[in-house]
Amino acid sequence: MLTKDVNLRVGVANNFEADEEVCQAFKTAVEQIRDLGYSTRNVAVPLHHPVNDLSKIEIDRGSIVSEAFRDVDVLAVPTTVTTVPTIEEAREDSQALSAANTVFANYCGLPVISIPSGFDRNGLPFWLQIIGKSWDEAGVLRLAYRYEMATTWANMRPGLWG
Repeated sequence: MLTKDVNLRVGVANNFEADEEVCQAFKTAVEQIRDLGYSTRNVAVPLHHPVNDLSKIEIDRGSIVSEAFRDVDVLAVPTTVTTVPTIEEAREDSQALSAANTVFANYCGLPVISIPSGFDRNGLPFWLQIIGKSWDEAGVLRLAYRYEMATTWANMRPGLWG
């Protein structure tokens, strides 16, 4: 069993653009993290950091990571910026579910997990993304575990077969 680790400093993304439903679910998830005793701080996450010369990728990654984790240990960001598209919406636009909030963590090779954080008006899931510093999988997993144990989202299933 993981010990209570409220010394983990959580950076809450404050510079993403998302649907109102996504923003509300994220706000609720952050409140639940605070209720667990974690300190939070609003931070600007480098979601739209330009990719520089790929021959300098390590330097680029280093500057992004040092900027993003200046005063925090992990970052909390909504995984997606919209609700899950319907099948019809996905057929019309294969990019309907934007990866805008996940790109920078992938580019930097950071440990990240997406965990359930609610359901939209159609009964489809919202996801909370927790991103850690390089090589800090333990911090990411500790927060994800405590969040999942304190909420019921991971035990619920979408209402698709109603």
